[in-house]
Amino acid sequence: MKNLVTRGTIDTSNKYAGGIVGEASDNASILNCESHVAINSTVSGDGTHGGIIGLTGGTGTIRVTNALFAGSINGDQTTCCGGICGWSGNSGQNVMTNCLVVGDITTNPESCATFSRNSSNFTIVNTYYKDGFYEIYDNNKGTKVTASQLASGEMAYRLNGNKQGQGVAWYQNVGTDAYPTIVPNEQYIVYMQENGTFSNVPTAIEGITADNRENTAIYDLTGRRVEKARKGLYIINGKKVLVK
Repeated sequence: MKNLVTRGTIDTSNKYAGGIVGEASDNASILNCESHVAINSTVSGDGTHGGIIGLTGGTGTIRVTNALFAGSINGDQTTCCGGICGWSGNSGQNVMTNCLVVGDITTNPESCATFSRNSSNFTIVNTYYKDGFYEIYDNNKGTKVTASQLASGEMAYRLNGNKQGQGVAWYQNVGTDAYPTIVPNEQYIVYMQENGTFSNVPTAIEGITADNRENTAIYDLTGRRVEKARKGLYIINGKKVLVK
C-alpha cells in the first residue's frame, strides 16, 4: 500500500482499528501514507488500535516507511493502543523508517505505546514523535521533537534523511504548516540554508564547475536543456538549484 491519505472518523466497539489498515500480514509494505483519522473506541479494555496499523500478523517482515499519524485515538475505557501500530504480532522482524507521530491518544494509558506495542519486534529508524505525546512503553526508540522543530522545516529535512531536491518524500510549507506531510508538492521541498535554518528556497550557487568525466546537465523548468545557467531556477544534475 502506498501514496495514501486517509481522513474521517472510525466509531468502533471492536478491536484492531487502524488509521490506514486494520491488519497487515506477511510481507506487507506501507509506503508514503498518512492518517488524519479519528478512531473513537467504546471497547472496554484491550482495544489494540493503531494510528497506522491495528495489528500485524502472519510471517515475514512488515515495512512502514514515510508514515505520518496526525489523527487521534479516543476512548477512556480503552487500553493497549499505539501511535503507529496497536500490536506487532507477526513472527518476522518489522522495520519502521522515517515516520512521524503528531496525533493524540486520549485513551486509558494502560499498556499503550508511542510507536508500537511489542516494539521489540520493530526496528525503528529515523522516527520521531511530538513533545508531550504519550511518552511511555517504547518512546526511547524514537526521538522527541518540539512544536518549534516541527514548524521550522527541520523535521521535513531530517525525515528525508537530510536530503533536499528531487526524490524526497516529506514536504512542508515552512512558516505556515505546523508539521511536514507526505503529499507531494515541489514548491514545498525543504532546504537547509547556509545559516542552519530551513526554508522552501533552494540553496543558491555562485557558479558551476563541470565534471571532467562528463558534461554538467542543466535544464530549465520546462525540461529544455541549456548551455549556461543564468539567474533563476534550474535543474542541474537532477537537483533544483537557484542561481543568483
